[in-house]
Amino acid sequence: MTNVPTGVYRVNYGTSLPADSYVASARVGRKDVLGGSIAIGNSSTGLLEIDVITPGAIVQGSVVDEQNQPVRGAAVTLIPEVSKRGIAFRYGSATTDQDGHFVIRSIAPGEYKLFATDFGSTSVWMNPDFVAKYESSGTTVVANTVKPSEVSLTRISSDRR
Repeated sequence: MTNVPTGVYRVNYGTSLPADSYVASARVGRKDVLGGSIAIGNSSTGLLEIDVITPGAIVQGSVVDEQNQPVRGAAVTLIPEVSKRGIAFRYGSATTDQDGHFVIRSIAPGEYKLFATDFGSTSVWMNPDFVAKYESSGTTVVANTVKPSEVSLTRISSDRR
């Protein structure tokens, strides 16, 4: 891109990546700008390099209630380790099917916390105060690109809020 107006920008790719891929890094020169900002001024020069990796990791599993029955329509949210929680596209979400199963794809390898609830949206999980209330109820999962991570979760009920 040329003639970019002066300002502060963030890397955001929306949903335009190839299937099962993820953004591994974004740099301007040697500066990591993934999850941060890029200041463009009148004399700014440099190349924005974005590395997209295929395949991404997959986390899948099932959600049950307190009576060990499958939960249809549970909101499953994957949140990254603490050091990566400022990067919106490191979060993932899915809704369970009629048998309580879910699949979250295109995940960067790493450690995550996984939650199954009957409340909230992915954006509420980006609030550190909200996460603090439920962090101990999350299930730690390590996502890798070798094979899908399998997880069984018990839904956190809105009664706990």
